[in-house]
Amino acid sequence: MIEIYHKPITRSIRVVWLCNELGLSYRLVFVDEGADKADLDAFDRDSVLRKVPTVSIDGLVMTESGAIVQQLLEAHEDSLVNRKPGTAERAAFLQWIHGAETLSFATSLVAQHAHLRPENKRVPAMAAEGRQLAFQYFSALEKELFHRAYIVGERFSAADIMVGYTLYIAHLMELFDAQSFPKLTQYFVRITGRDAFKITIEQCVPEDVRSFRPL
Repeated sequence: MIEIYHKPITRSIRVVWLCNELGLSYRLVFVDEGADKADLDAFDRDSVLRKVPTVSIDGLVMTESGAIVQQLLEAHEDSLVNRKPGTAERAAFLQWIHGAETLSFATSLVAQHAHLRPENKRVPAMAAEGRQLAFQYFSALEKELFHRAYIVGERFSAADIMVGYTLYIAHLMELFDAQSFPKLTQYFVRITGRDAFKITIEQCVPEDVRSFRPL
């Protein structure tokens, strides 16, 4: 049994997306305002730091999205979204799975200091630093995608899920566009056109913020 504790627009989207790609059954447990008390009590029990994602996999509790993704892939190693140990793409696969947090850090700076925090607690310099870091990451992705369809070769993988979630957040904040990053934009359209992604967004993101701006 897989239970995924979730709040909207958080990294738990990565885990839900992977489960949908793998065709796994799971229970999505919302722990934001208005959540069921029993679910909140279970969340308090399983997540000492009260962070999402918190995932229980047959009683095994994990809280880091990259580690959760890797754990699920090891249990389904023959999945098409995995790259097995010993394969030529394995090192790059792991690099992008865990390196996706670099972009998440950048987008978090922008989100906190340009959108989420009260005006008197925002630091414009931090938002600017986040945008600069994100631009550097987008530039690296643009080069990687110049001769390939996906992050690791010509087939979709869990690395695209890890990176794709953060690109979705960046897209909502209008941090990249087709004129500046044409290959990245084509890639983003490609991965977000997948059925599993569309289902995930319908499940995980409030309707008033899930709509895409034109690309």
